[in-house]
Amino acid sequence: MNVVEAFLSPASPSLKICGVTSPTDAQGLIDKKVPAIGINFWPKSKRYCSPDEALEFLPALRGQIARVGVFVNNARQLAPDLLAAKAIDLVQLHGDEDDEELIGLLAQDVPVIRALSLQSSDHLPSVVGHYENLLASHPGTLALLLDAHAPGVYGGTGETIDWEQAGEFIRLASPLPVLLAGGIVPENAAKALRLTRPAGLDVASGAESSPGVKDFEKVSQLLVATQTANPLP
Repeated sequence: MNVVEAFLSPASPSLKICGVTSPTDAQGLIDKKVPAIGINFWPKSKRYCSPDEALEFLPALRGQIARVGVFVNNARQLAPDLLAAKAIDLVQLHGDEDDEELIGLLAQDVPVIRALSLQSSDHLPSVVGHYENLLASHPGTLALLLDAHAPGVYGGTGETIDWEQAGEFIRLASPLPVLLAGGIVPENAAKALRLTRPAGLDVASGAESSPGVKDFEKVSQLLVATQTANPLP
């Protein structure tokens, strides 16, 4: 099983620590046996890592941890070079990208995480059905990620999403893996897992001492929450 398969395995909830900005933090997360890290290539993010900075340390981590490149409307420009350099394993589309871009990545056998911000008015079966149909027509490795909705802000807000709605979405989407983000901290991680049963947690601010600087005590607590959660159905 490779690092991507291990990260998205349905056997038990996984953990992705997002907003990694330094090789020291990346290695520390590998040492903690965190399944995945996210590197944010959106220049407006507080956790921005430039492609040049990423290329200095990410290729050497290949095979040790799943490396997710997080893009906001700039994957077409940046992802090809990062993929060619073996700096990332998955592409996370966290902006307003269209299905054509997602399908293009799947056609190149690139694993994709598609971030979604659910609205209270969303018809969940229709949203789930859209991605099920897309994947049926364009096979590949696809996971979805549920994050808080904040106009003009793409992730990392620390805002909690509606876990009841998220849990319903995740149940409808099974067996398509769905990650849960948005306001996850060590104190609520176990409850979030219990109520929503996601494929994994995606945490940025909840695993930090300051933006982009990881707090390894918090990381340890989050790992315990995922490792002691009930197996996924």
